[in-house]
Amino acid sequence: MNRYSASIYLLLFQSLFMILQAQPNRYGVPIISNYEHYVTGGSEQNWCITQDSRGIIYVGNNDKGVLEYDGVEWRTIPLPNNPIVRSLVTGHDGIVYVGADGEFGHLVPDGWGKMHYRSLSDTVAREGRGSGIGDVWKSYVVKGKIYFCTSPRIFIYDPDSASLDILETPDYALFSFIVDQELYVGDYGKGLMKLEADTFATVRGGWAFREMDITGLVRFDRDRLLVATYYDGLFLLDPGTGTLNSTFADPELNEYFRNGVITHLHPLKDEFAVATMFNGLVILDRNGEAREIITEAEGLIDRTIPHVYSDERLMGSGPVWIAHFQGVSKLETNNPFRVFTERAGFEGFITDIEVFSGRLIISTFSGLYYRESSSTGTRFVAIPGIQDQVWNLHLFRPGPGVELLLASTQSETFVVSPDLEVYSLGDRILNPPEKIEDREDYGGYQIVQDPSRPDVIYTGRVSVIGLQYRAGNWREILRVRNLPDERHKMGFDRYGYLWTNTTSSGVIRLDISRPQSPTLKYLGKENGLPANERNRVFTDPETEEILLGTTDGFYRYNYFRDTVYRDTVYNRVLPGGSNYIMAFHRDVDGDYWFSFENEYLGWSELVAGKTDGGLGVRFEKSLQRLPNASTDIFFSDPERGVWFGKSNELYHFDKSFVRNDTLPFQCLIRSVTINDDSLLFHGTNFVEDRRGGFTIHPSQAQDTRPEIRYRYNNIEFRWAAPYFEQEDRIMYSYRLQNFDRDWSEWSGEVYKDFTNLPYGDYTLHVKARNVYGDESLPASYTFEILRPWYATALAIIGYIILGGLLIYAIIKLYTHRLKQENIRLEGIIQERTAEIRKQKEELTDSIEYASRIQRALLPHNRLIEDQNIDHFILFRPRDIVSGDFYWMASKNHILLIVAADCTGHGVPGAFMSMLGMTFLDEIVIKSDITSTEKILDSLREHVITSLKQSGKSMKESTKDGMDMAMVALDRENRTIQFSGAYNPMYLVRSLKPGEKSILSEGGELDLPRGSIHDEHRLLLQIRGDQMPIGISEKKMPFTSTTIEDEGFNIYMFSDGFLDQFGGPQGKKFMSRNFKKLILELQEIPLKDQGTEMERVLLEWMGEISQIDDILVMGLRMNQ
Repeated sequence: MNRYSASIYLLLFQSLFMILQAQPNRYGVPIISNYEHYVTGGSEQNWCITQDSRGIIYVGNNDKGVLEYDGVEWRTIPLPNNPIVRSLVTGHDGIVYVGADGEFGHLVPDGWGKMHYRSLSDTVAREGRGSGIGDVWKSYVVKGKIYFCTSPRIFIYDPDSASLDILETPDYALFSFIVDQELYVGDYGKGLMKLEADTFATVRGGWAFREMDITGLVRFDRDRLLVATYYDGLFLLDPGTGTLNSTFADPELNEYFRNGVITHLHPLKDEFAVATMFNGLVILDRNGEAREIITEAEGLIDRTIPHVYSDERLMGSGPVWIAHFQGVSKLETNNPFRVFTERAGFEGFITDIEVFSGRLIISTFSGLYYRESSSTGTRFVAIPGIQDQVWNLHLFRPGPGVELLLASTQSETFVVSPDLEVYSLGDRILNPPEKIEDREDYGGYQIVQDPSRPDVIYTGRVSVIGLQYRAGNWREILRVRNLPDERHKMGFDRYGYLWTNTTSSGVIRLDISRPQSPTLKYLGKENGLPANERNRVFTDPETEEILLGTTDGFYRYNYFRDTVYRDTVYNRVLPGGSNYIMAFHRDVDGDYWFSFENEYLGWSELVAGKTDGGLGVRFEKSLQRLPNASTDIFFSDPERGVWFGKSNELYHFDKSFVRNDTLPFQCLIRSVTINDDSLLFHGTNFVEDRRGGFTIHPSQAQDTRPEIRYRYNNIEFRWAAPYFEQEDRIMYSYRLQNFDRDWSEWSGEVYKDFTNLPYGDYTLHVKARNVYGDESLPASYTFEILRPWYATALAIIGYIILGGLLIYAIIKLYTHRLKQENIRLEGIIQERTAEIRKQKEELTDSIEYASRIQRALLPHNRLIEDQNIDHFILFRPRDIVSGDFYWMASKNHILLIVAADCTGHGVPGAFMSMLGMTFLDEIVIKSDITSTEKILDSLREHVITSLKQSGKSMKESTKDGMDMAMVALDRENRTIQFSGAYNPMYLVRSLKPGEKSILSEGGELDLPRGSIHDEHRLLLQIRGDQMPIGISEKKMPFTSTTIEDEGFNIYMFSDGFLDQFGGPQGKKFMSRNFKKLILELQEIPLKDQGTEMERVLLEWMGEISQIDDILVMGLRMNQ
């Protein structure tokens, strides 16, 4: 390339750049919020705006004084006689100063924190008042002093001394201006003048502005001033050299200003806001070009703008406020977004974005639109020929020199030529299908181009259709029918597979390498997808492999294992929780854009870029400003930035924008109300000034902390945060110190009611969190709830005294009553005791008599002595009468002896024992039965019959009966016959020589179970049948055992001795100890063994009471 060609290209580039620069609103306009007059509470016309050090906005209104806005609510601060408020300014002391029609003053709080207007004009000298004050069009702060500027004079107020000076202006002065702390005025006769040494003089070059009304003056650069006039547009003036540039602004733009009438000029960070009477607001760059023109067409509620304000402390990071004649507007020039709404000319939900033939084109549910820009604005114009829901745009380049735009609807694909001519693709098919309804498949939700065959595209809504472009016509080369559901997304991977999603059947991989016989592979939950629904198909720009957007983030396809697995590259930058992927895009800078619905955050966007550690988030915080709606499409603009659609709004994101949040925002407590009706605090902290009034203070002063009576312990707090980006999405958290343990959950509520607070000291802390997640400086309010009268120290002392007296009186009264009651009860007790004693004596006498009867029924010892039988009987009833008994009878030469234990003891057991003895007498005496087993069988039948024991149900039948041991001693034949019901019999004899020999040799004797021995004697246990005399589950005939007498000592007993508790550990005596005791007693005569047994028993019992009747019998037949 030679130098001449390079120059030509440079000139063309500069021309293109200048053309682009001269197209305002090319990327949209700032986000606009409007506050109509019925919202602000004022009248329609507003003249000026300022902001105090807390961040609260103040608006000068035509009829309602000053309007105050804290981000939550609007309030009205009236002025006397309701003059028009023309100007507002915030002093270095944080006080808002007001200039009005014939009035000026400032806003101050009263003793309740409510803002009021206080006039300063009453300090004007008499001669000043006589000539009138006039309209205070401008108010400024100059070196700590306040300049209230009217046309004929300027009132200079010194807050430190509360003094007021008056400065006369030139005869034909209109407006005054402050630039670099120096005073300028525009004079109709002498042009632009400057105050120097208390005298106004025309600056160099200022004469050019004679017979012009100067409406704005700001510093343009180090040497020049930017001058605005009513009817002559903008100028650049160098007051040092007198050089004037009248062509600084674009000629068409300057004409726009002349027709619109400039009313105000306000410097921004790198630009200037030019307000007009008839043509809205212009954001002017330093090249004299309109970057943005904002009127009613762009979203303002009115185009008449007398004033523009932005907080210079925020260095361009705050919004721009506009006062106009239908309310107040706010422009968010402080973020990277610009937006087009339907006011720009398009209609419907935005579905796709593309640049074609040098034009930005969008598709919506209403058709296609292209952007058209001029020197005074940008609009979208409909492309005729398509009036349908367009779902997808595709820039089609089938070959060299051919570029078409394909627009897909549900039933047709339209082809747009570079000159915006439109035709239907279905009308140019060389081989149309036979069925007309098949032609509807030429539409769909997306068009994809074959990466290996640039003249082939694929589309389709129900089927998948392949179409080849041929010199303005098309040929169908593929049709895949009978696919499930509709498909919304398609894409190719690097291996030539065509992928598409379905509504509810997962995704499909199509192998179309053989168009006549394509093969399909379905992938769903069984292959690893989290769900078969809501899946989207993307092509990874890094690997050119397929990337699946699902309800749980991104997934990839493993081509070797034929499975789907969760991605680890892109998911790492997404927030926690499940993320439904809506859109994915890589821009021209290599950054990745994501649109997704997070289960906690809702619809969200973020931008990630490559870092040394992988993928990292680049933009997320600024994107939180966007509305909570899905972003369906991203598009990289070849000029700059990224476009995306949110519902029916088209956004542009400037990646080069740098936000500079220099000041933290504050949370403010705006009112405190007690008992729902009494306002305790109205929102402004204050201190008393040296002149006896009140002035604003940044925090609550110590002496303003209220003491609230206890009956007013129901308190409502309201708060706000003057952060003016999506104020309705600001969240708050609070904590009432000494009442709440933790901060509350974040909430959009701007108030809290506390009811029935206990007395004590409290401090309410409140903090705010804006849409970007930044927390504010906290607000606090301290108060004390006084003790109720009944909780004061004096009342407590009184309570103690009264309580003591009451307790004393109660004790005395109760003691007297107790004594009387004791006397009465003692008499009753004596009477009852006498009755009980008498009843006991009668009962005891009866039982004693029963005992005598029972003992009378027991056999006499003479019966056994007459039979030449040695014996002892140990008989110890637990009570007066006994449930144990013994019985004897002699039949022929056989002596029958029974030792029995009846159910229970005492009176119940005694009745059973009497039954037993009676039945035995009846059985033995009235019959010839002497066999022990038959006697027991007969006795059992008598008991069952007498007690009516049926045996049908063991739970219902009484279990009364008796256990016993019975022997029949045959004196002639020297035999012992034994039968037992549960109870055994012990036989004791001396060891035989053979037995002693076995034991001496260390052997063991073959003895019945339960038998024991010592060195001299042997105790044999003869077991009874394991059945009672009475009903039982086991009912078999009793058996008997007959033994020849070998000089045995015979022992029969009940279980009372064995079950008796005693000894050192309070345990039962048990059968083994009883057997040992019997062997030990063999050294003494049998008749004395009973006495010795009783002695051992008493020692064993000790202090423990006898628990059962005790019966032990010892017998021995003499030779």
